[in-house]
Amino acid sequence: MAKITTSLGDFAFLPFPARAPMRENLEWKTDLMQSFNGTEKAIQLRNHARQSFNYDIPEGNVSKLRAYLAYYGALRLKWAVPVWAEVQHLGTVIANTRTILCDTVNYDLRPNGLALLWQSPDLWQVVEIAAMDATSITIDGFTVAFQNAYLLPVRVGRIRDDITRASNGFEGSTSIIFEVEDNLALDATVPAQFLGNDIYLDPTLFNDGLISTALTTRTDRIDYELGLVENRYPWNFNRDLRPRHMLANGPAEVRALRGWLMRRAGRFRRFWEPTYENDLRNASTGTLTNKLRVNPADGYTDWPPNRNHIAVNAGGVWLARTVTGIATPTPGVLELTLDSNLNIQASIIRAISFLGLRRLDTDRVELNWLGNSVLRATVNTVEIQP
Repeated sequence: MAKITTSLGDFAFLPFPARAPMRENLEWKTDLMQSFNGTEKAIQLRNHARQSFNYDIPEGNVSKLRAYLAYYGALRLKWAVPVWAEVQHLGTVIANTRTILCDTVNYDLRPNGLALLWQSPDLWQVVEIAAMDATSITIDGFTVAFQNAYLLPVRVGRIRDDITRASNGFEGSTSIIFEVEDNLALDATVPAQFLGNDIYLDPTLFNDGLISTALTTRTDRIDYELGLVENRYPWNFNRDLRPRHMLANGPAEVRALRGWLMRRAGRFRRFWEPTYENDLRNASTGTLTNKLRVNPADGYTDWPPNRNHIAVNAGGVWLARTVTGIATPTPGVLELTLDSNLNIQASIIRAISFLGLRRLDTDRVELNWLGNSVLRATVNTVEIQP
C-alpha cells in the first residue's frame, strides 16, 4: 500500500495506470422552470461540475497484492487520484531540480495542487506544484532522477461506493470509481454572440453516417372515458431533439471540448446552432443585401409559427440572420427580408439552414477516453425556440 504525505494531507495512492478506454463523468445541477406554454427559465445551482473517473486497473502478480492491501486499508479514506487520461511525455528528468518544463495550458495542472512524475509502478514521485506558467511548473522540494518520465495531474478524491475485483490467482483487474473533491473549474472563453446568446457554427459528427432527430411536443389528453377524447398542445413551439457527437484529438482539442462543456454548464446556458441542412433552397442571383429569395414550393409559409432565424452558408462561412418580413413580389418567388445585409454573391451559397436556440438535455455528460489523448463524447441537445 502506498501512502503519501503532502501539505494538503495524507492520501492513499497507487501508481498503477488505468486501462483505456477510460470514462470520465461531469455533473452539473440546474433548476429548470418550465411554464405551461413551454418557455423556460434555468437557474444554475452548482458553480462547478462534479467530476468522477471510472477506472479499470490491470494488476500483475505483485501489484495485485499491493492493490488489494491499499483498497482494503483505505477504502473510505482520501485518495490522490492520477488523471491517467492527461499524460504528457517529459523524457529525462534530472535529480534535485525544482523546475519542470511542460505544457500547463492544455493539461489540468493547478498551483497548490498535486502532480505525478511517473516512469513505472516502481519509479514515481508525487510532487506539489508551488507555481506555474505556460511552459513549466515549479515544485516544492526536489525531483528524483527519471530517464523516461511522464507527467500527469493528480486530484484529491474518494472511492465512490464499492469496488469490483477479478483475479485468476496470478493477475487481475479492479473496476473502481473515484469521485473528485477538488472539482474541475475551467473558465471558458465567451464565443460569438447572436441575439444575446452563444452561437456555435461547428457541425456535429455523424454517427454511422446518420444524425438521428426526434420531434416532440407536450400533449395534455383529456379523457373521462365517457365520450370524445380531447387533446391539447400547450407549447408555443415543437421541440427538436438531436445528439451532438464530438471527437477531440490531442490536448488542445480536448481542452477546447472541455471549455465548450463548461460554458454550457449542463442544461443552464442556451446556444444558437444551425441544423446544417439545406432547409431552404436558394432562388437568388447576383449580389445579396438584406433580401433573400427562396423556393416557395418548400412550404416555408404553410404552417405558423414560421421559423424566423436562419444561417446562410456562404462559401463555408456561416452568416446568422433574422427574417423580419416575407413577401411574394412576383408569382413563384418568396422573398425574405433580413435584419442585416448579407453582402455576398448568391452563387457561393451552399446551404440555408434553420437556426435554433438549443440547450443540453442533461446535466450529466460522459467523456470516453479512447487512449493517446483521443476523447469522444455524445450529448443530447434540445431546441427550445426556433
